[in-house]
Amino acid sequence: SLTSTEIFVRDLGGAIFPRHIARLIVKGLLFGLAIPIVTVYHGLTLKQDLNEIPRAATRAVVGAMVFVFTIDAVVALVGNA
Repeated sequence: SLTSTEIFVRDLGGAIFPRHIARLIVKGLLFGLAIPIVTVYHGLTLKQDLNEIPRAATRAVVGAMVFVFTIDAVVALVGNA
């Protein structure tokens, strides 16, 4: 008789395919590139004013989130095509 852990591990192999692993790697790489690029851009383009720092930080976070959601949608559409 198999334990629940053994059943889980056995069935996991049938549920995860190489395309899932590839999509995971691609998304991780794209997210890992997009977030620092967007945030560094916003950090380097800010003016010499201390009041600009919170605004630039907010723009960077929102911009990175939009970029990540867009990448996620594109990868999902391409991956399911």
